[in-house]
Amino acid sequence: MDIEYFKHKLLELKEDTENRLKHMDIYDINKGQRDAIEELSLYDNHPGDIGTETYEQEKNYALVAHEKHILKEINDALERIDKGSYGICRHCGKPIEEERLDALPYASLCIECEKQNEVHLHELDLSGRPVEEDAISPGYGFNDRSVKRDTEFDAEDSWQAVARYSIPDSDPSFGTGDYIGVLDDEETGIVESVEQISNEEYRATFSPGEKKDNEMRNPADIIDDGGE
Repeated sequence: MDIEYFKHKLLELKEDTENRLKHMDIYDINKGQRDAIEELSLYDNHPGDIGTETYEQEKNYALVAHEKHILKEINDALERIDKGSYGICRHCGKPIEEERLDALPYASLCIECEKQNEVHLHELDLSGRPVEEDAISPGYGFNDRSVKRDTEFDAEDSWQAVARYSIPDSDPSFGTGDYIGVLDDEETGIVESVEQISNEEYRATFSPGEKKDNEMRNPADIIDDGGE
């Protein structure tokens, strides 16, 4: 095996990888989302409004992480050359084929061990729940008191207050009228709809004579006798 050939190839790969990382840093690929989309705040935006930007940001993070991983693999391979263990599979101890090293100079496993080490999607158990759920309560579930006659402002109401932004008023799919739709929120601070009637609306129901009499009376007296 021509060690100098593979060392030269690794050094070229290392230089190319470092240049890519440098350009990623120059073009701010790894900067934060707020700086990337130049928004002062994202709290009042519907999640769908920044879906594309979020995807692009996640992709950029993955590209940077991938280049850093490749750089580490290259440095590890150069270290194996210095130690005299380059080209030896770190699992089974057998020589790695030169064809494989020519295609992937920083390979540390032979092709047989690499195949055994691969994880296939169909072999994964994706039916479980995240382990964090054992310690973290649902953000909008722990105090969701969705009782029709409750009047306090709960977690569901806080979500609806934010979700209402960017949703067309004419779109009927967000309200079903049965307190199940996204924006089917209860009236806050009242129990019955009659409690929503304002003083102006109440006075508008008077006949002209009643309206004149009530304008001359003390408002406190009107409240005491029920407006009669």
